[in-house]
Amino acid sequence: EDQVCIGRSRALIFNADTVLHDEFARFKDDPKWSMKGQYILRKNNGIKIQKISEPYFVLREAIHALHEYSSNYFHFVVEVIPRLIEGMAVARQNTPILIDANLPRTFHEIIECVNHRANPLVEIRPGETIKVQKLVYASDMNTIQDIYYSKRDSMYTDINKEYLLHIRNAVFSFMKYSEIRPYRKIYIKRMSGARTVMNSEALEQMLIEQGFEIFIPETHSFRTQVRVFKQASLIVAATGAAITNIMWCSPGTRIFILAAEHPSTVFDIWEKLAEVSEATVNIIFGSRAFRISGRYSVHDDFFAPLEKLRRALEEARDD
Repeated sequence: EDQVCIGRSRALIFNADTVLHDEFARFKDDPKWSMKGQYILRKNNGIKIQKISEPYFVLREAIHALHEYSSNYFHFVVEVIPRLIEGMAVARQNTPILIDANLPRTFHEIIECVNHRANPLVEIRPGETIKVQKLVYASDMNTIQDIYYSKRDSMYTDINKEYLLHIRNAVFSFMKYSEIRPYRKIYIKRMSGARTVMNSEALEQMLIEQGFEIFIPETHSFRTQVRVFKQASLIVAATGAAITNIMWCSPGTRIFILAAEHPSTVFDIWEKLAEVSEATVNIIFGSRAFRISGRYSVHDDFFAPLEKLRRALEEARDD
């Protein structure tokens, strides 16, 4: 009761000197762990609050669905949506849902798939605060920790297959999609962000010659993304949030993910998401371009290993 919520944060301010934060409570003594967000910061053995405003309005009740990385498709689907579903399961009908402001239209399409009672949405701007007298707050069902300077360990990835299966089934039910025989070969092209494929022209030419279509998820609606991934029998993609769509694949789909050779590269998350759709994931590592260094070097651009990929695709055809 009487919790102050912050836009783009899962932290809750209980009173002037108490902050509730699940991840901090679990990882505060781990030197490898990096805290997410910019409003609640890790300082020595405690937390520092900064850059937030005083609450300018109060809600009697609400469901919490805010997150530091809510603008990222992967984190929104895998982390935010399970918390939203859990919160709606226990909240009263028509309880408002707190979401981060300016989310892409595709994210609102996802909410529509699971918001069966059409609960109203209340958008909170980054750093903006709102006081809720009775808050429904679901703890993290899935979490992916930020590790930048060391080899990544499985303890930093918690993904519950059952929650994601619930989302998959809810999406298919809402869109009235039934099982189909997959037939398309798709190359998922990145148009923005880091992890650029430096030899993308040669990669695309090789794949087009093998009958692949080029698909750019961010230029399509959520419904179209679900349909295309469901129709795909073979997928090639550079690691990135768009690969979250493998949750919608048909069983047996083969997925080849290209990634940079880096000790902190996150690849186990794709294997776990593939379990949801019963697809098969192969990670193919390429050499880094060393255009990004320091803390964010894990997001470095890289060269796709064309011959290695060619051999893997040939083996997939022979299976």
